[in-house]
Amino acid sequence: MLPRNRTLNIKSGDLWIALLPVIVFIAGEWFMSTFGFYRVTPFPDTEFDAAAEAGGRYTVYGMFFLFAAVCIGVTAVFFLDVNSLFNRASRRRLFAIVAGLGAIVLIVVVLGPWIWSSPKTYWFAGKNLFDHLFQHAKIEWCCIAGNDFAGTLQIVAESCREPFSVGQAFNWLLKIANILIAIAAASAIVGAVSCLGEPPAQARPIFEDQCDRLNHYLYLGAALMVCGMLLILSWLHWPDFYFTPENKSYATLVNGLTIYYGVNYSLIVVAYYAPVALVLSERQAKRTQSANAAKLSRSGPAGKQHPGIAGTFKVAFALLSPFLTGVLPTLITALSGGIDTP
Repeated sequence: MLPRNRTLNIKSGDLWIALLPVIVFIAGEWFMSTFGFYRVTPFPDTEFDAAAEAGGRYTVYGMFFLFAAVCIGVTAVFFLDVNSLFNRASRRRLFAIVAGLGAIVLIVVVLGPWIWSSPKTYWFAGKNLFDHLFQHAKIEWCCIAGNDFAGTLQIVAESCREPFSVGQAFNWLLKIANILIAIAAASAIVGAVSCLGEPPAQARPIFEDQCDRLNHYLYLGAALMVCGMLLILSWLHWPDFYFTPENKSYATLVNGLTIYYGVNYSLIVVAYYAPVALVLSERQAKRTQSANAAKLSRSGPAGKQHPGIAGTFKVAFALLSPFLTGVLPTLITALSGGIDTP
């Protein structure tokens, strides 16, 4: 275990690795906005169902709170970890990179419509569908307050007699989610890059400890992306009640979107994990070549160079978990459709 004595140092040159996942993210957003078809207009089979809409809305709320909790947790782990391990200069570098990456992600998300005419994500699932849903869904908390309480609260009810828009609430949730994911994703990325930090001269080797830290940030980043996928799945399935089971067009559209975003999110995780793992392995190989057999046997730095089948499986599963989250609903749908009998 690494000593929490604030002695590690991170070289400025190593921090450039943090740009790779951001480039992957920007490329994915640009590709979807340029080559995707966001004017698709699914035709509903049924009328608006208030109970089914409310159930879908509560699912979105639940996934949002889970997503927010994971984002806050990942960010907190990063700041506590870095603050206890690195010297002051390195802490400033790492925190500055988190702020810079988070700002880049927010700029791309917020200014995308002006940079490359990027549509809102839910438009790819059918803007007309969500517009119809937002038009008929209601939030009437103001009216309830006015009917149940007397006195001054009646004034509040009269001032907000019009129900609050569900579409406005949904857009605010997406804005908050964008801010949270920008900070949390930047924290996971920079946390992984910080595993390249070096101890002072003559200190004991920390290769194994840094490998453990890198795997921790891999799992945190994977959990973050999986929760992001679950949030996307929740609002993509929000209008499901508009379609009968026989109509597979919207389900096919949703499955395609989730596979795309699952692949994109998996590539983001790979983009920050693989380079750091390669640099760590290369540095350790050089140390091993320059050390004699006696020192090598005493320090034992190669103990975790070969994690075995179980360790390799865990890493591979974490890297692919966002993709699996997107593709599993498709597989389940395909399997269930394959066993239907006429």
